[in-house]
Amino acid sequence: GIYAWKMFIPPPAPTIPDGVPTSINELGYLTLEVVSGIVFYDFLFFFIHWGMHEIPLLRQIHHHHHAMKPGTVEARDVVHHSLMDGTLQVLVNIFIQRHTMWGSPKSRFARILHNILVTWMLTESH
Repeated sequence: GIYAWKMFIPPPAPTIPDGVPTSINELGYLTLEVVSGIVFYDFLFFFIHWGMHEIPLLRQIHHHHHAMKPGTVEARDVVHHSLMDGTLQVLVNIFIQRHTMWGSPKSRFARILHNILVTWMLTESH
């Protein structure tokens, strides 16, 4: 699995910028890194999730995610994913986190903020 992973998804650049802003321009760049990453992540995952509802084989695997008991809205029910659901979410997240939409390596701070926001989106606003 790791060998295949390294073949298809090369490792990030050895020097990843920290990304802690020290000026208003750097704060704007950090904001752009995070917001564009979240929008792109949500855009990609929308179509993946849509496919899980529209393609019969994928629907069979995905359907238990929506089988919550009436009247219960708890985080453990919301994130009740199959292995396929979780794997696809993680792969899309890793793909988005490696580089900005314009191709430069995403900073460490932007990656941290991205993870916090995506975790919140997946649990609280689902």
